[in-house]
Amino acid sequence: RQFDQELHQYLTEIGIPHIYLLHCSRNCYQAVNIVDSDNYAGGYLAAQHLISHGHEKIITVTCPWREYEDRTNGYRHALSEHNIPYREDFVLTVNADYDSAYRAVQKNLPRFFQATAVYVQSDILTLAVVNALLDAGVHVPEDISVIGSDGYELGSIHRPQLDSVAHPISELVELTVSRLIEIAEKKNTTPRQIILRPYVIKRGSVTQNKKRRTATMNIPIPVDTQELNTRIKLNLQRLSTGDYYSIADIFSPQSYDWYADKEGR
Repeated sequence: RQFDQELHQYLTEIGIPHIYLLHCSRNCYQAVNIVDSDNYAGGYLAAQHLISHGHEKIITVTCPWREYEDRTNGYRHALSEHNIPYREDFVLTVNADYDSAYRAVQKNLPRFFQATAVYVQSDILTLAVVNALLDAGVHVPEDISVIGSDGYELGSIHRPQLDSVAHPISELVELTVSRLIEIAEKKNTTPRQIILRPYVIKRGSVTQNKKRRTATMNIPIPVDTQELNTRIKLNLQRLSTGDYYSIADIFSPQSYDWYADKEGR
């Protein structure tokens, strides 16, 4: 999604009033009418939100489009302001769909185990990232904080509810219609760039950075069958004596150790 000079020239020549709404980068051709949200500021605000909660190891998940470049540059700016090193390996570029983001997390789990926070540059991708982390045994926000971007309502019905950088959609639409009317009525045809500032919605998926509990990936672990049978046998004996509160404790290694010590084994 980049500025199309030929299309712009064609619309101008045939006299059709037009405005570029959203998805224009900061470096877009200036002699055009633009109404947009400041994507650079969005990336900056997201990173600042995470940094204000003590996070420094922050992964960002982005897409290969110009507005996402602005978001990444804003993220870099915030890191720089706080003397936090920018890491190329903490920038993951994916396609703008759920499956692509989900697979990217699976493929790069070691990086997510290093990080304490993630800035995902689209709310749809945020759902994929959070679900992929959960499937790998990493919980949000207990193990890692996450903030998305776009401010969609679906972030409020997801569990956990998701923090997000929101764009002032109503104001963008109103300004676009108003500006189109001005151009059509030739009241003000001078090209203008109207850029609105986004804002952060706080829903609870970002928490203060603290020492993370060790997250474990859901990978099959070899089991010593003889030891397991011994544990089950001894724990069943303990169950019969009333020493258990729950039958789920039968498979607890700690309960086996307690009983073995008690019996001198």
